[in-house]
Amino acid sequence: MAKHNKQPNPSPNMHSACAPDESAVRAPILYVVGTPIGNLSDASQRMVDTLRSVALIAAEDTRVTAKLCSRFDIHTPMISYREHNERTRASELVERMISEGIDIALVSDAGMPALSDPGAEFVSRARSAGISVTCVPGPAAAIAALSLCGWEEKSFAFYGFPPREKKELRDHISHIAQGAPIAILYESPHRMSALLQAAADTPGVSRALICNDLTKRFEWIFEGTPADALAALESQPSPEKGEYCVALRFVPVQRQAAEPVSPEALILDKMLSGCDVNEAVAAIQCAGIPRNDAYRAGLNVRKFIQRLAAPDD
Repeated sequence: MAKHNKQPNPSPNMHSACAPDESAVRAPILYVVGTPIGNLSDASQRMVDTLRSVALIAAEDTRVTAKLCSRFDIHTPMISYREHNERTRASELVERMISEGIDIALVSDAGMPALSDPGAEFVSRARSAGISVTCVPGPAAAIAALSLCGWEEKSFAFYGFPPREKKELRDHISHIAQGAPIAILYESPHRMSALLQAAADTPGVSRALICNDLTKRFEWIFEGTPADALAALESQPSPEKGEYCVALRFVPVQRQAAEPVSPEALILDKMLSGCDVNEAVAAIQCAGIPRNDAYRAGLNVRKFIQRLAAPDD
């Protein structure tokens, strides 16, 4: 007769040690997701999969993101994450991620979040709280514009939106002209003329690239001198529409070396300030003029003064 070995029932302790604890909260992930900058066909499959898989989408403008989700049959709940509520919303979402163990996708209206768009606060707070932060790369207008320049320089700097006030704008362009050979900026359509005029007035700005509504149906791109770019912009039928990305190319400004100033001129300058010849000679010696040169210059100045004072024959 066959014997059947009866296996003991697993104890509660054995079960809890071997099986996962479903009550434990999983480690959350924050996905920083790039979205198309104009043409929805540029959306990646990974973007679609991520937005479908997360528990919540933090969107700069839920109305804009809703159109994207509708196109790709994404039904994930959304919450507004804008510049005006960024600080409070970032704290709120980090707390939810930790307490509920949920993944969140951060998106902007177009391109990569946290670059001239809200998002940096959320990323920083999530990382500080020990939350994993990863990226789902997508289109970026700055990089797209850079690839369209056709300029040989390899280094560049991204400055986002420039100041609005006229003087601050001019100072800003002059400042960035001293940095990387290429600067990438974003600008609203109503301030584009002022930006290009400031570029045209700044020494060292040699070329400008204008990109309007990149990847969209009526995309417009122009490359030329800042003055030519301004004229081309103003000739457009609707220059006040769309989004602009601008690249500026800088060349070193050749500054003429100052003409050397003679010791005699230095002495005369001191005399105009109230010194006599001897005091002026001593002063330029203290300023670094060799003693013999200063002495000879003093003699020449005295002779010059004597000639001026001599009566005409």
